[in-house]
Amino acid sequence: MSRGSPGSDLTILTQISNITLHVDVIAAEVGTQTDIETNTPLTTPSPSHSSTTNNDSIRLPFFKLSKLNSRCSICDIYFAEKNIRSVQLNGDVRTTSLLNYHILIPEGSRCCYNHLNDGNLNQKDIDVVNRNKLNECNVNREKIIKLFDEMKQTLTTKRERITELNEQPPLDFDQKISDHNCHVLTVLTKTQFNDLCSHIPLSALSILDSATTALGQHFVQKHLGFDHISRQDVIKYHIRPLAQQLLADNDQNKVVIILDGTYIYIQKSQNNILQRRTFSSHKVPYTMIEKIGDYFATVCALINCYRPVFVRDTRHDREIGDRILELADETNKMKTYIDKLKDKQEKLKWVPMNAANVINDFPKMTFDELQELTLSCYQLKQSKAYTTEHLDQDGSFLVKVTNQKQD
Repeated sequence: MSRGSPGSDLTILTQISNITLHVDVIAAEVGTQTDIETNTPLTTPSPSHSSTTNNDSIRLPFFKLSKLNSRCSICDIYFAEKNIRSVQLNGDVRTTSLLNYHILIPEGSRCCYNHLNDGNLNQKDIDVVNRNKLNECNVNREKIIKLFDEMKQTLTTKRERITELNEQPPLDFDQKISDHNCHVLTVLTKTQFNDLCSHIPLSALSILDSATTALGQHFVQKHLGFDHISRQDVIKYHIRPLAQQLLADNDQNKVVIILDGTYIYIQKSQNNILQRRTFSSHKVPYTMIEKIGDYFATVCALINCYRPVFVRDTRHDREIGDRILELADETNKMKTYIDKLKDKQEKLKWVPMNAANVINDFPKMTFDELQELTLSCYQLKQSKAYTTEHLDQDGSFLVKVTNQKQD
C-alpha cells in the first residue's frame, strides 16, 4: 500500500496546486500595478486590468466582506438583535475563501456560526456573497503583503503535512504496521489480528471473496452457533445475576438466553425477501443475501472471540432485581393513565418549554439513580445520539411539556 493515506495525499497535493495557481494569478494581477517591495509602478495598466486608485492601493476582482464586530459580514444581521451566536473567521477560512471563491475577508471579521460547515463557508452563503457583493475592491499595500504572508503560511503547512505523511512507514501487516493503525483499520489489536490470521491457512487466502470464505470455514464456526461454546461456559461467563434472579429463580444451573428482536424484520421465506427487497430498482439476487449473511456471521464471530462481554459491572444486579420484584405487583398508574389518553378520555395540552417556563418540580436524578432507572449505562450512553437526531440546523432541541398533572 502507499505511504500515509493516499486520499489525504491527493487532497493536499490538489490544494497546494490550487494555492500555487491562485498566488501566481494574484501576483500577476498585482505585478501589473505596483512593486510590492518598493511600492513603485512597474507598468502602465491596460484597460483589461484593474487600475490603481493611488500608490498605496489597487483595485482587485474580489468580493470584499465588511469588518464589523456587531454585524454579520455575510448576511448583515445584527447579532444582538437576533440573539445569534457569532464566530470570528480565522486565517484558514479567509485564505480558502480568497483562493477558491475570490472572497476577501478582512482579519477580525465575524459571521453567524451557522454560515460555517466543517471550517469553511457554506456554499449557499458563498452564492449570497456572489449575488449581493460587488466583484471588485480596493486593497492597500499593507493588506496585500498580509494576504501573501497568509497564503505562504497555508502552503508551508500543507507541504509540511505531505512530508510528514511521506515519512510515515507504509502499511505493512507483516512487520511495520503499528498497534494504533491496526486497530483503526480492523478494530482489532495487532495481537488479535495475528491470532485471527493464524486460523486461516495461507493457501486459502487470495482475494476478498476467498478471504470471506476462508474465515467462514476456519474461524466463524469456532466462535458462532450453539456448538462453539459449552453450556457451562454460557452459565459462567454470559449470564448476569439479574437474569438468574428474575428468569431462573436463582437457579445457577439454568441457562437464560434473551433475544432482542427490536430491529430484526422477519420474512416468512427467502422468496418473500427476494420479492420485497429491492436494490437500485432491481431485485436483490440470492447470492447477495448469502454474502450479507456471511459478513454478518463473520462480524458476530469476531465480537464473540475478541470483544469483552457487553455488561461487565454486575455489582448492583441483586438490589436492582429486588427492586423490580418489589414493584412487580404494584398497580401501574402510568399505564392506566396512558390508556385513558388512548381512549381520549383525557386530553393534554402541550406547550414548548423555555427559560421562562421551566418545570421546577421535575425530578433531578443522580447518575446512579439514572442507571437504576434504565437498568444499566447502555441507554444513558445512547441518549446523546438520540438527542442529536432531533436537533435542528441551529442546534436547537424542542421540548414540550404539560403541567396538568402535578405528579
